[in-house]
Amino acid sequence: MHWKPRSAKSVVALKLSVAFLAFICVTILGLCDNEDSSGQGSQWWWNPRVESRKAVGTQPKEKYLVGRLPWADSEDPIKESYAGYVSVRNDEGAKTFFWFTPALALSRMSSQQENSAQSPLILWLQGGPGSSSMIGLFEEMGPFRINGNHELVRNRDTWNANNSLLFVDSPVGTGFSYFDEPHIQSPHASNEGFSCATNQTTISRDLLTFLLEFYRLFPEQRLASLYLAGESYAGKYIPHFAEAINTYNQMAAPLENDPIPLKGFLIGDGLTDPVTQIKAHALVALALGLVNPAEAAQMAILADTAITHVVNKQWKEANDIRNILFDYFAEASGGVNVYDVRKGSVPNDHIALEAFLGRKDVRRAINVCSPQKIHDTCSVFAARNPSVRVAMAQDIMQSAAPLIGELLNTGYHVLLYQGQFDFRDGIMGQTEWIHGLKWCGQQGYRDADRRVWKHDDGLVAGYITEFANLRRVEVLQAGHLAPGDQGARTRSMVESFMEKSHAGLA
Repeated sequence: MHWKPRSAKSVVALKLSVAFLAFICVTILGLCDNEDSSGQGSQWWWNPRVESRKAVGTQPKEKYLVGRLPWADSEDPIKESYAGYVSVRNDEGAKTFFWFTPALALSRMSSQQENSAQSPLILWLQGGPGSSSMIGLFEEMGPFRINGNHELVRNRDTWNANNSLLFVDSPVGTGFSYFDEPHIQSPHASNEGFSCATNQTTISRDLLTFLLEFYRLFPEQRLASLYLAGESYAGKYIPHFAEAINTYNQMAAPLENDPIPLKGFLIGDGLTDPVTQIKAHALVALALGLVNPAEAAQMAILADTAITHVVNKQWKEANDIRNILFDYFAEASGGVNVYDVRKGSVPNDHIALEAFLGRKDVRRAINVCSPQKIHDTCSVFAARNPSVRVAMAQDIMQSAAPLIGELLNTGYHVLLYQGQFDFRDGIMGQTEWIHGLKWCGQQGYRDADRRVWKHDDGLVAGYITEFANLRRVEVLQAGHLAPGDQGARTRSMVESFMEKSHAGLA
C-alpha cells in the first residue's frame, strides 16, 4: 500500500506497462462503462484525475467556507468548516455535495503544527441507498446537533475531536447532490429514466473523481491517513470504493508517485451480504417475541424464496421478495421499528434535520444556493430519496463480502460494528458472512476469543472479536444508528481502532 521511489528505468517500464494495459482495457476489452450480466459493472479503467480537472477547473478552497450558521446563544460556534459541490460527471452535470470539518484539535494549532499533526481523515457515507450523509453529520458522529429551536449546539461525543470528517452525499441524487438534468438518459441511467447510478461501479467512479478533486482543493489532507466509514447500505459502497482506490493506487498513482493514503475502513450495521443476512430475520423476530412460530416460519419461507432468486441471479425479483418479507413483518409485529426494536412502533424521523437544512440562511451558508444557482436543492432538502433506491434495485441483493476478504489480504484495517437492537442489519445477520470471509486470517478469526468490552465508566459496552487486521464489535444498547445511540462508547471504539491501525499492529 505504500509507494516507494523507483529508478528511472523502472518508471519508464511501468509507464509503458500501464499504458499498454489501459489500451487493452479500453480498445480491446471495451471495459469502460460496460456492465456485466449481474448489473454490478465490470472492472473499469479511466483517468479520474483528468475527469476531475475537466469537470471542475480551478477553484480555491476558500470558495467552500461555510458562512454564519444559527448557533444557540450558549454555544461556542465551530469556526471552520467547508461545504459545497464538486462535479463528478461533466457530461450529465452530476454534482456531489460535501461538508468537511477539519479536526477540532487542529483548529487550535498553528499552520506548522497542523501540517505535522496529520490527523486522520474519515470519509463518511450514509446508507439507504439514497440516505443523506447529513444524518451522520447532525444525528450521529458529526460535531453538530440541532436543538428544539432549530439552532446548533456542539456534539460532545463527536469523532471530530482528533479526526477530520468528510461527509459526502452519494450516490448523486442523494441529499443535496443533484443532476443539472434530472431525467437525462445515459449509460448510467436506470430503465425508469433516472440518472441515479444503478451499480457500484458508477458510484465508486464518481466517489473517486470526487476524492481526487477534494485532495486538489485541500492538498494538506493528502498527508493524512484516510479511513472510509459508513453504515447500512454503505456496507456495499465502502468495499467497492476501497477496491477502486486500491486499483487506482496500483495502476495510476505510481505514475505520479501520488497514492491515496487509504489505511482502512469502518462499517456499522451494514448490508453487505444480503443472502446470509436475510436468513436471520425470522430467528431474530421470534427470539424477540415480535412474531409467533407460524409467522416466523412464513418469514423463513420468504427468505428462502429470495435466496433462490439470488442463486439464479434474478436480483430484482430477490429484492422484491425481501421487501415483501419486511412488509409481512411490519404487519405481524404491528409496525415495530426495524432499525431499533426498543422504539416499538415509533418510526425514525429526520424532521428536525430537514427543517434545519430547509432554512434559507443555512442553505446559503453551506453554498447550496446562490443568485446564480436556481435548483430544487435551493428550496427543499430530503434526508432520503426513494428514487435512488429504485434505481439501485438490481444491486440491493448482491454481495460485497468477497471484496472485504480481498481487502483484508491486501493489509487494510477493517472494523465491523453492529447495534444490539437493530433488527434489519444487526448482530445475528452479520455473523455468518463475517466468519465466512475468505482471507488469510479466516481460521485465526474463527478461533479468536470474544472478549467483554467495558467503557470508561466500568459498565459493559459490548463485545469484541478480532484477529490480525479485522475487528468486530457488538455494541450494547444501540440500534441501527449506533453512534447516535451510544456516542461516547462508539467514539471510544473508533479511537481504539485508529490507534491500533496507526501502530500497524496486525
